[in-house]
Amino acid sequence: MKRMKRMNKKVCQVFLLVAVLVMLVAAAPLTLVHVGAPVPGVGPVGVAVAESHAGTFVLIANYQNDDIRNFRIDPATGILTLLGTASTGDGPSAVAVSGNGKFVACANRLTNDVSALRLDPATGLLTLMGTAPSGGSGPSSVAVSDDGYVLVANRDSDSLGVLQIDPATGLLTLMGTQTVGTAPADVAISGRNVIVGHAISNDVHYLELDRDGTLYPMGTAAVGARVTAVAID
Repeated sequence: MKRMKRMNKKVCQVFLLVAVLVMLVAAAPLTLVHVGAPVPGVGPVGVAVAESHAGTFVLIANYQNDDIRNFRIDPATGILTLLGTASTGDGPSAVAVSGNGKFVACANRLTNDVSALRLDPATGLLTLMGTAPSGGSGPSSVAVSDDGYVLVANRDSDSLGVLQIDPATGLLTLMGTQTVGTAPADVAISGRNVIVGHAISNDVHYLELDRDGTLYPMGTAAVGARVTAVAID
């Protein structure tokens, strides 16, 4: 019951945030200005941002190149400078950074695994440490909890994989899986609250992540056709 009360409160906050954003965009549309040349890479489908004392880094997963390319953002101009490239598995589809900014997880859709990488906070360079199974097939989205759990949405097997980051090495260990809706396309986590959006069952599942890595289903909500992205504030 306590879990349900906490999740209901979070769900209300999520829908309130969506309503506020819609009103803000309607009232004062933002204008985007192109400030640099297109960045290199073929099939960019996943992006993450990492902050460190040395600056802000952008990580881009390139599906057809089977790599992650990392860039530094110029704080004055917003222009991206390529720093390096790190290999992944086949078909990297999503990338996420750990809360401490040291580790990166990349979901590889064609090899059904997750690449574990270490991020150098001084240089922004990535080092591939190893891979771990995603717990299903067709991993399409990845999120990292503050306490080092990696959640992977396995779109082709209708499941969430739970992996744990080794705080010393950054290597990943598969802890278990949880069945969700049909074709989970995106997963988001905030604290212990998890939301999964489904592209075929057209709904959102709410779960709670326990401290031991166990996922507890809390409920579902129909939100429209082909849910492809979710977020929690």
